[in-house]
Amino acid sequence: MDWEKNGCKTKEEFSLKELIDPMEDVLILPPANYSGRSHPIHQQPVNQEVQILEPIPYEDCLDGFDQVELSFQEISHFKSQGFIIKRGLIDNREEFDRLVDYYWDHVPAYFMDRDDSTTWFMNPNKKLTVEDSQTLGRTSSTGLKFQSPFQFGTEPAILALSASHPNVQRVLEQFIGNPVRPTKRVRGLYGVSPTYDTTSTRLSPHVDVIPADISAMVIVTETPPRCGGFCVWPGSHINLYPFWDTRNSTRISTQKRLEAFFCERDRTVRILAPVECVGSPGDVVFWHPRILHSAGKNYSMIDGNPCIRIVIPCDFQKNGRIFFDDEYYGPGKREQWWVDVRNFKEDHEVPTPENLWSGWNI
Repeated sequence: MDWEKNGCKTKEEFSLKELIDPMEDVLILPPANYSGRSHPIHQQPVNQEVQILEPIPYEDCLDGFDQVELSFQEISHFKSQGFIIKRGLIDNREEFDRLVDYYWDHVPAYFMDRDDSTTWFMNPNKKLTVEDSQTLGRTSSTGLKFQSPFQFGTEPAILALSASHPNVQRVLEQFIGNPVRPTKRVRGLYGVSPTYDTTSTRLSPHVDVIPADISAMVIVTETPPRCGGFCVWPGSHINLYPFWDTRNSTRISTQKRLEAFFCERDRTVRILAPVECVGSPGDVVFWHPRILHSAGKNYSMIDGNPCIRIVIPCDFQKNGRIFFDDEYYGPGKREQWWVDVRNFKEDHEVPTPENLWSGWNI
């Protein structure tokens, strides 16, 4: 991609003052009719001219990956790379098997048949009925996401098997300290269906618009390489952190910083291969909310062993703050209601490379 031609400065060409000072920049006002995907960072996906590199399966080599306590090596890896995986953190294979049954029990027969893998593919014309969409959740280009205001994501059994599990809570305490804000819901059950075409399938690198301190993906189904594992771009949290209004903000409020964010995002994707987080039921990926990430590509049908990858996305933050709903971008009752973290009034600090880990326990 020709960065000069596209008006992109490199990261080095933007001074920190340019990125955080809105005085000579154009303010971006939130829309009056926001409908869930109107945030400015969603309006410009990665440039089609940018080749997204194939993900590399992540192989554990860190001390403590199979223990509840964090090791010094894991802390160092999380700071520099933005993620770690705790293997077997939730040791309850029987309950995960039941959760898979629960998922399939609610998949409409017209949409997918558990016993017929040829029905698992997604395509632009494959949609839920309006009634099912309101009850179950939504479809994406990669799969079916079960999330609803009153069911999927709020079930006590799912919370106990994910965000509220004692081992998960213990890891969170080590990262962000006590007290951790009690979890009322997870985002839901996110499925990734197989694809039949390796050439047209493209990852969707993005950053979530949430004020979480830390997030996690609980792996529900056996997820070997090339089966849709959660993908992250290691280290991208460090470079993308300074563009936001405040340390936990859901806003990039000036045009200059937004353009700089897009350029840095595309530069990162162009030069850095993502890591595919593979694993087994009960493995948990902890990740920094500013990291670039994407649902993986599921080639299981092509490889001869079709499967649907299911994970439980969770979001966390420290308690004891004055929380509020953002009426335009969420999270809140109207927008991003499936996210269980909230903006907070104490979040005034401008993000700089020096305060990335301010307030953390690591």
